[in-house]
Amino acid sequence: MMTNETEKRQLPDGWAWTPFGELFEIQGGSQPPKDTFIYEPKEGYIRLLQIRDFGDKPVPTYIPIDQARKTCERYDVLIARYGASLGRILTGMEGAYNVAMAKVIFDHGLINSRYIFYLLQTPIFQTPIHMISRSAQNGFNKGDVYPIELPVAPLPEQERIVAEIEKQFTRLDQAVASLQRLQSNLARYKASVLKAACDGRLVPQDPNDEPAADLLARILSERRTQWEAANPKKKYKEPVGVETAVLPDLPESWVWARVDQLGEVRLGRQRSPKNHQGPHMHPYLRAANATWNGVDLSDVMEMNFKPSELETYRLKKGDILLSEASGSANEVGKPFIWKEQIPDCCFQNTLIRVRLFDLPPDYLHLHFYTDAQTGRFGRIAKGVGIHHLGANRLAEMPVAIPPLAEQERIVAEVERRLSVITATEQIITANLARAERLRQSILHRAFTGQLVPQQPA
Repeated sequence: MMTNETEKRQLPDGWAWTPFGELFEIQGGSQPPKDTFIYEPKEGYIRLLQIRDFGDKPVPTYIPIDQARKTCERYDVLIARYGASLGRILTGMEGAYNVAMAKVIFDHGLINSRYIFYLLQTPIFQTPIHMISRSAQNGFNKGDVYPIELPVAPLPEQERIVAEIEKQFTRLDQAVASLQRLQSNLARYKASVLKAACDGRLVPQDPNDEPAADLLARILSERRTQWEAANPKKKYKEPVGVETAVLPDLPESWVWARVDQLGEVRLGRQRSPKNHQGPHMHPYLRAANATWNGVDLSDVMEMNFKPSELETYRLKKGDILLSEASGSANEVGKPFIWKEQIPDCCFQNTLIRVRLFDLPPDYLHLHFYTDAQTGRFGRIAKGVGIHHLGANRLAEMPVAIPPLAEQERIVAEVERRLSVITATEQIITANLARAERLRQSILHRAFTGQLVPQQPA
């Protein structure tokens, strides 16, 4: 007999280890032709259940009743047969069910359906079912599961066990829901902190601070000086300013500026097979290195950069880099500050570099982080399937600039508040994990005869 020996223990009197095949039969589902599918209920049609219908994003599908070869009731127990959901235990819906599921058939006078539902979720069943060496496409068959031994209690005790499990799970569910609400509240609070940081409401203004307009004038002067030094005998063209009429009002000491007024905006070097090797190999960063927690240097690749190219694409301390594209609009523009962790490191065109003119990077990095978190970058990104921020769109984007001294106060206050949020999130995550362990502990006690007292009668 096939049993997970680490789970098989001495059972109470009246219980027995019993092979699955002596308790149940399983019946695989059927797959009607897709050309019979409709997606609204209709007379003469029945719901076709698929594994995704038991998740958060069901896709209700209906088939003609005469195509419904295998059906189930709400109290029936189904087992997912293959793929990532292999072994998942499903119940609570009625209709026809497809080939991705198998129905457990049993005598309802001998065993409680909810007892089965909970028992099959435990390692007693899950461990052997996941050890079945079959391809994800074929799933399991009767011969795979029938030898698996399961602990069976007397029917009255099964009913007491189910009642106690559901009582304790209800309490756990309420606690988990409270933790999840707190998670949502923290996310909203974090968004409000970031927004307040970038519109002048997070810290008080100080009339003694140098106005941001004077700071911007100095930056523009430095910008011109750098450009003219690099382009002698050429005529300098002043960068386009910001049209403030359509933008929100800022505190009196703040100013709107385009990103390209504050620094050089450049896309990285395109990757090419011809540069996979050569005499001038250098490390380079790509979008995969950009995370919400900063740069990830665990996977840095190399590419051949000629000396002339190295000068263009080499990163310097204080550069801000942003992920240029993503399959998800919510992931576009993740920023980090380069701190020169790797000498002579360059960057690929899946990143955009902003190199500031005589301005510390911390506040603008915070602004970019807010723009990414709140979806501003996602809204201006273009493309189908892949969302591209684009160096030009970033360069033209207006950002709210406070006085330099206030920038420092804002960054310090955001770091203080986010550290509290992060610590609270870690506590919530730990408690959610604890709740799941408690859930498993309840099931373990239930099916080893420790959750409810036995009654000899």
